[in-house]
Amino acid sequence: MNSKLEKLKELRSQINYVVNGYNNYPSNSTVMIFSNHCCLMDIFYVPMVINDDIVSIISARLMYKNNNEERKKFVYDYLNPIPVEAHGGRYYSDVCINNASLVLESKMSCHIFPEGVYYPEKNVVCKGRVGGAQILFNSLSVNKNIMLVPISLKYKEKITDLDALKQDNNLEINILEPIDFSLDYERYMNCDNYDDKKIFLHNVTDNAMRSIAKSLNQTYESEYFPLDKKDMIFMDGTLINSYTSSSNYVKSIYKKNLESYTKKLCLNLKKERSA
Repeated sequence: MNSKLEKLKELRSQINYVVNGYNNYPSNSTVMIFSNHCCLMDIFYVPMVINDDIVSIISARLMYKNNNEERKKFVYDYLNPIPVEAHGGRYYSDVCINNASLVLESKMSCHIFPEGVYYPEKNVVCKGRVGGAQILFNSLSVNKNIMLVPISLKYKEKITDLDALKQDNNLEINILEPIDFSLDYERYMNCDNYDDKKIFLHNVTDNAMRSIAKSLNQTYESEYFPLDKKDMIFMDGTLINSYTSSSNYVKSIYKKNLESYTKKLCLNLKKERSA
């Protein structure tokens, strides 16, 4: 696997953008990045401004769906992706969260969009889902040196095609001050009730997303943006229904394949970092 940084540097030269707050990005820590989500190209623009090979936690559909070969190639050319499966039920989301946690445990920084979706006519930041905070908290038992950094994305011109590749609408990227999650983590670790644990995950997510909303001078919505109900997608691009995805055999294959992919990804990134 070749480092994606050179590709991302090429992308920088093609985009009309400005970055504020470089001094807020920690240089000697593993970093978990939370961002708002405006359009497809956000997944490339965040790692584009980080001078390190980070792992992008993105929709499984962007990684696996075969109906758009150009987009799929773009993802693998520019990113170090790991999937979030939002449509297969709790088992599959947990498998994805656990594998993303391995990335942070391996001291590789990650990026995620807690809103979970981009949508038209956006002038608010929607309530973030807690998967990113769960990944963060899972990892801290192995890697204590993780910081949470919000990054806001602001397009100064209207986005006319949310799914376009090479979106360029005069972009402002703001790297914001790290979020202190230490108290919520302590309470989370000392709590046995799942519903109460989720409150602490939400506190961390909300604090980061409110920081993003404030930097954009936008409202932070108290409700999630709804996800369309879809069949989950397997690694070969096959869409599978809930009956098939509930099979123990399918579950075991998915888990085994994703664990193998994640270990290889981390190993290759470590080799590139030490080269």
